[in-house]
Amino acid sequence: MRDQLEAERAARAAAQAAAEQAGAEVAGLRTQLRQMERAAQKRASGAEAAAQQTGSVHAELAAVQAELAAARAARDTALADRAAVHAGGPGDIERVRALLTEALGLTRGPSPSARRRQRKPLALPGGIYGNSDAAGEHLLRAADAVVLVDGYNVAKLGWPQLPLDRQRDVCIEAAENLARRWGSLIHVVFDGASIVGAAAGGRRLVRVSFSPEGVTADDVLRAEVAALDVGRPVVVVTNDQAIVTDVRAAGANVVASDTFLPLARR
Repeated sequence: MRDQLEAERAARAAAQAAAEQAGAEVAGLRTQLRQMERAAQKRASGAEAAAQQTGSVHAELAAVQAELAAARAARDTALADRAAVHAGGPGDIERVRALLTEALGLTRGPSPSARRRQRKPLALPGGIYGNSDAAGEHLLRAADAVVLVDGYNVAKLGWPQLPLDRQRDVCIEAAENLARRWGSLIHVVFDGASIVGAAAGGRRLVRVSFSPEGVTADDVLRAEVAALDVGRPVVVVTNDQAIVTDVRAAGANVVASDTFLPLARR
C-alpha cells in the first residue's frame, strides 16, 4: 500500500511538473503571438499609410499633369497670338512690297546716319564657332531675335522625297516645334503667294508668308532684314550664299539650313 501511495505521489509530481512546463510554453507562445500581432498591425498601418501616400502622390501627379497641359495650351496660344501680331494681317503683301522698295533704296548706299545705326550681329560665346549645332542653338534661342527661315531652301533639303505641299507642311511643323521648345519668334518665307495650297490654314505658332507675284522669297528675306529695327537681332536660316552675303552685310546672323534641320527635328 505504501509503495502504491509513493508511486501516485511521484506520478502527481511529474504531472504537475509537466503542466507547469506546458504553462510556461503556452505563456511563451502567447508572448510570441502578441509580438507577431503587433508586428502585423504595424505592417498593416504602414501599408495603409503607404496606400494613402500613394493616393496622394497620384492626386498630386494628376494635378501637375493638368497644370502642365494648361501651361502648354497657354504657351501655344501665346505663340500663335505673337505670330499673328507679327504677321501684320491681310495687308502683308503690300507691306512686303513697301519693304522691298525700302531695301532697294538701302542698296544704293546708306546715309551717314544709317551707317552709325548699323545692326550688330550677335556674338557667339567662347569656344563656339561657325555652323556647329551649339552655335545654331545659341542664335536660335537668343532673346528678342527674329528668325527668318528660307522656307523652300530648308524644306527641299530636309524632305526631298515629299511633294511640294508636304515639304511646306513638315517645314512649318519643324519650325513650330522649335518655337514650342525655345520660344523663338520665327517667320518662314516661301515663294509664290498664288500657288495652290499657299494659304496657311488655321492658327500657327510661327509666322508663315509667301512672296507676292513677281517677287522671290529671297528678296522678301532681304527686305525683312532691312526693315526690322537695327537694335533687334535677326537670324536668317538659309544655305543660299547670295542671301547669306547680303544679310550678313546688313548685320544679321546666319544659321545654315543643314544646322537648322537637326535642331528643329529634336
